[in-house]
Amino acid sequence: MKLGFDFDGVITNPFDLKRQWILDNIGIEVIPEQVSHNKTAVIGKDAYERMTLDIYASDLALKNTIRPEAIVVMASLKRRGNEIYVITARPNNQARYARQLLAMHNVPHDCFYNTEYGPKDKVCRNLGVDVFVDDSQSTLLEISVVPKIKLIFFNVFREEVAPGLISVSSWEELERLVCNMC
Repeated sequence: MKLGFDFDGVITNPFDLKRQWILDNIGIEVIPEQVSHNKTAVIGKDAYERMTLDIYASDLALKNTIRPEAIVVMASLKRRGNEIYVITARPNNQARYARQLLAMHNVPHDCFYNTEYGPKDKVCRNLGVDVFVDDSQSTLLEISVVPKIKLIFFNVFREEVAPGLISVSSWEELERLVCNMC
């Protein structure tokens, strides 16, 4: 099978880096749910944009945390003959850091695509992705127009799940689900 994985929030856990940036630069303590997916109410849009540039488009990006269980499960899925694609919304100036981080941690994958190749739904369609995993329900719902693709919501905050999406809250659960699809 061809498996697509989002980078930020699925392969990585950017929330500690975001929390620390907000504490260091704004002096506010936040919980991860307050700063995921363009949630700007706590720090404002301008500060959110500065934070995004700092933690995704600078050397600070290399301090992003790769989920160790992601490496283990992606390697297991790869050994089972699956093709692994990392598909991120990061533009080129941020994608180079994501590529470096994948290499630094030996994250198994066949190819890396970012939004310079087009929106995620177009990338998934062009690659013939069978399963796509993302931590953004809105992104998954945009991809739902791709025929026959299974959409898995990496639901670390245990949110209510939109119809048509499959929810998992851990890499182990994700591995079991994907293996049962094979």
